[in-house]
Amino acid sequence: PWDILQIPHGSDIDIINKAYKKCALVYHPDICTKPPLSWPEHKCSEQFQLIQQAKEVLTNEEAAQKLKDNEWDRTAFYALPSWLLDNPGICFAVYISFFVILGVSVHFWWKRSTQYHKSGIKWKTINIFFRFIQPKMGLRHLLEILCASDEFRIIDIRIPDNHKDFLLLEQEIMKLRRNRNMPQNMMIMFKDIPYIRKSTVLLTAHLLGLDIPPSLYDQYLFVLSKVPKILNIMIDITILRERYWLQTKQLIQLKQ
Repeated sequence: PWDILQIPHGSDIDIINKAYKKCALVYHPDICTKPPLSWPEHKCSEQFQLIQQAKEVLTNEEAAQKLKDNEWDRTAFYALPSWLLDNPGICFAVYISFFVILGVSVHFWWKRSTQYHKSGIKWKTINIFFRFIQPKMGLRHLLEILCASDEFRIIDIRIPDNHKDFLLLEQEIMKLRRNRNMPQNMMIMFKDIPYIRKSTVLLTAHLLGLDIPPSLYDQYLFVLSKVPKILNIMIDITILRERYWLQTKQLIQLKQ
């Protein structure tokens, strides 16, 4: 109301009356439709009505006192503290910040929802399973497909030639497989993809009960933490498809 009458907050009754008369002489419909304002009649009527309402509120002692004490009507309506409403610059910054944060949150939510299945497994991983799991596949093939999961790309994707710990672990696995008359090739379908090679070696070492070098231990734990959820998805896929009961049985045994 004070802003409408263009007077300081808390002004006394005399100032209010003088301000009202001054504004009425400017915004009365019979006056403001003519130069210098030349407003449309409906706009003049609206402004004049606001001036009358402002005067009525401020000349009502009870309403004026509430406005002086706490401006309860404005702060309650906007659900914001009065110090914020009295600083348009800060209020605008808060307003913009809110929508920026909201936009970023929606962006990340949308990005995650398009990347991940409700189980928390990436859609790329599920697509790999649907594409490569075939009837009559043995455990060796299923293990390689498991290690091709997109979750494992975060593992060091390059295997340097001088990475002695990894190469020694791989050689130890090959030697053990040779002694047990097991097939020498751990990888058949994804030979040239480093992250699959690395995850396959780490998971095979775990299944064979080999010691993991300290330099590879963090990545080894990461692989083990992801395997149970990924196996659940693989099992679900084989259960849903016909003639995959053997693969389902093998995957359940691997999980146990």
